[in-house]
Amino acid sequence: MQPHTQDWRVLMNEAAYSLIQEQAPDELPLYVRTRDRYFADPTGFTADVAMVDRPLGMGEVAALQTFSQTVFPLLGPILATLFAAVAAALQQEATEQIVARVRRLFGRPEPMFTQAQLETIAAEVTTVIEAQQQQFNLDPTQVQAVKDAVLARLALAKKA
Repeated sequence: MQPHTQDWRVLMNEAAYSLIQEQAPDELPLYVRTRDRYFADPTGFTADVAMVDRPLGMGEVAALQTFSQTVFPLLGPILATLFAAVAAALQQEATEQIVARVRRLFGRPEPMFTQAQLETIAAEVTTVIEAQQQQFNLDPTQVQAVKDAVLARLALAKKA
């Protein structure tokens, strides 16, 4: 997800609101104003607001740093890090599942492909085998034997 897109803003809004609702519910009345100020100028949001001039007050007063003011600048980099970590975990999980399925082809046959899927895979395997045969000048009889063995496994594979 790209930063500064509408989807990114929606995610930021949901995550920030959730954190603030949980950790600082007393700041919820100011949430929309804080969020809008952040989205309007993320870099200016963290500008020094340590001193505020009160027109009818006693001069400059130190502004309190709120949870909301802290969560917004941190949330963007945190979400980017979480995206990368979750993507890596999902990639690893997907890879493990793919390896397990391919391994099953050469173990006990279990049904796993529809006829249409089988035909598509067989066509792709045939293309790869033919390219490798030409590239490495392999014996056509042996290549055919390997192809037949692999395609037979595919045909006998049963869905788990």
